[in-house]
Amino acid sequence: PIENDLPNREPKLHHLVFCWLKDSGNSEHRSRIIQVCQEFDKIPVVLGLEAGEVVSSDRSIVEDGYDVGMLIMVKDEEDLQRYLDHPIHRKAKTEVLLPLVEKIVVYDFKSPKGALTVQSAGVIPNTISKRAETSPIFESFNGLNGTTKESRAFVSFTR
Repeated sequence: PIENDLPNREPKLHHLVFCWLKDSGNSEHRSRIIQVCQEFDKIPVVLGLEAGEVVSSDRSIVEDGYDVGMLIMVKDEEDLQRYLDHPIHRKAKTEVLLPLVEKIVVYDFKSPKGALTVQSAGVIPNTISKRAETSPIFESFNGLNGTTKESRAFVSFTR
């Protein structure tokens, strides 16, 4: 069902992170990254988060070469920077992500006030964005091979 408070929904910044492992497909490493992401919920500016393993697809439009995807929602760019600077995030980056991840791609986008949100199975709504913007997080992951800045149109899944 479509939520009935659409005009009153506050805008959010969606921070999507896709990780390619150094040891691609390693289920223990995938689980470790997903586990550490759950700690981000303790960061005060985080409004919502999801993390999980890639879903394989034979559809040519689907990018399924990564290992783990994450979605972190915050209010705005200032809160994104607070999230990135928070000790929990820095520790996860230093102790888990940098040792395990070969490549990372990040997309940041804002949903406008009153953005259409559709409830899916009562658990995960989806928000449609026409434009994705790259994140300054790339600057902090300069040591990762193959890190690139890209922008694409996509559908993001949020909670």
